Amino acid sequence: MREAGAIIDEIEAPVGPTVEGIDGQMLVLAALTIKQEALVLLLRRYSARTTACELEKCMDRRNPSSVQRVRRELWRAKLIAGDASGYLLTQTGLSEANTVTVELLGDS
Repeated sequence: MREAGAIIDEIEAPVGPTVEGIDGQMLVLAALTIKQEALVLLLRRYSARTTACELEKCMDRRNPSSVQRVRRELWRAKLIAGDASGYLLTQTGLSEANTVTVELLGDS
């Protein structure tokens, strides 16, 4: 059942070709800032909580301390909400993530 949910999430993913799932890990293909990349990843998993560890794993090409700093900035700016059990986009964060996505789709 969980596997079916993951497949549905992949199909319904609103991010288009910007994010690719490889071996269960999401990889952002576009050249984005760390903030934009985090927003796009959280948008991709919009209905599910994403832990800080999962976010860092998906952004493993980035400096971990930079990812942590941006995550804290997103939380302080109320673009994300959550705690150690995971983070979700707020409505403001969703709007900003959608803006990033629209700009990316417009560039392609």
